[in-house]
Amino acid sequence: MSGLAFQNSIQVLNNGVELLEVDSNGVTFFTIPQIDLTPYNISIITQPTSPNQICTVSDGQGSIDAQETILSVECITTPYNIGVNVSGLTVGNSLSFLNNGIDLIQVNSNGVTLFNSQLLDGLEYNTIIVSQPTNPDQICTVNNGQGFISGEDVIINIECLSYYNIGVNVSGLEENASFSFLNNGTDLLQVNSNGLTVFNSQLFDLLEYNVTIATQPTDPDQFCTLTNNIGVISGEDVVINVDCVNLYNVGVNVNGLAKNNSVSLLNNGTDLLQVNSNESAFFNTQLTNASVYNITVDTQPTIPNQVCTVNSGNGFITGAEVIINVVCINSEYNIGVNVSGLAIDNSVTVINNGSDLINVNTNGVTSFNVPQADATEYDVTVITQPTEPNQLCIVNNGNEFLNGTDAIINVVCSNIKYSLGVNVLNLAPNNSLQLLNLSL
Repeated sequence: MSGLAFQNSIQVLNNGVELLEVDSNGVTFFTIPQIDLTPYNISIITQPTSPNQICTVSDGQGSIDAQETILSVECITTPYNIGVNVSGLTVGNSLSFLNNGIDLIQVNSNGVTLFNSQLLDGLEYNTIIVSQPTNPDQICTVNNGQGFISGEDVIINIECLSYYNIGVNVSGLEENASFSFLNNGTDLLQVNSNGLTVFNSQLFDLLEYNVTIATQPTDPDQFCTLTNNIGVISGEDVVINVDCVNLYNVGVNVNGLAKNNSVSLLNNGTDLLQVNSNESAFFNTQLTNASVYNITVDTQPTIPNQVCTVNSGNGFITGAEVIINVVCINSEYNIGVNVSGLAIDNSVTVINNGSDLINVNTNGVTSFNVPQADATEYDVTVITQPTEPNQLCIVNNGNEFLNGTDAIINVVCSNIKYSLGVNVLNLAPNNSLQLLNLSL
């Protein structure tokens, strides 16, 4: 016996009756001796299986010829094919494999391709990819690429996946402007020109993409929008259209606002702007060309009370920023006196701030001629007292500041009282005289 693998065995039969099991190389005899000239017929009934081998008998038939007869049995281990079964490889593409570090094959089509060298049963195989497909780029993976031959050919499944570019096609971006995108929240791309720009990372077919704008252009300010920016790769590159338009400031130029006062304005009913001084100020939200603006006063100034008016506050953006004039004026209030106690047909003259003079000839409220702005000082005094009869008119709290309402100052008039007496002459000592004032 020669060529029998370690720990393998074979069964042979002589003349169809005597069975012999052999488990090692060398000479092994049948148990029953045979008489000279007796015929023999040696056949193999069970081949070795661990590993699979094919054993053959040389000159297995004959007769005993007055001596021991030793027949040659040679065993050869069965060889098997190693192959790869490729799927998903694009037409015109190719990749290379290596088995056990030495057997190299290149595959350029889907289906089964065999390595050049067979392996004997029981031997180890280790199949790896040494070059991935590049036209177009693909990623192929080996399934169960390592093991031992076990009595049959080994076909290793290879799955190839295509991956595709994700890009943005920008239009309308101003010269020297730039902005950035994110794909799937991680792949950052900065774009500084119109046209197509591709993200750094490609995606496999059937994977999701989600492209967002991370930063909008700022020099000049622009607003860019995406079209069909979310989806699933479907066997081709994805190009997302991005349209950029200029953004324009909308602002107000406030005049006449009192010191420490403030006015609140609205654009288009939602964008709120508070202005605290006479200056130009801009709303938070910029608008695209041809957009509508409508500026209104939301809250008027109150310290002091003022009325602010928007001049030509509505219209359309026409390729430039818009500055709307807002003029604030103080609210004006009347100053008056409420006279009481003034005698019939009498009159009193009062003055405000040394210049606004009125002559009052009846009890009740009488207003000065000139209204005053809110928070300004008034100073009401009497300059001519009543004389028919003589009366004294007193102003109560005549010097104050307006505080968002008309000011009515009380003026109380009262008659002046005089003493009446007699000068008696020549009355005798210890005498007396009684006098009566008949007017009482």
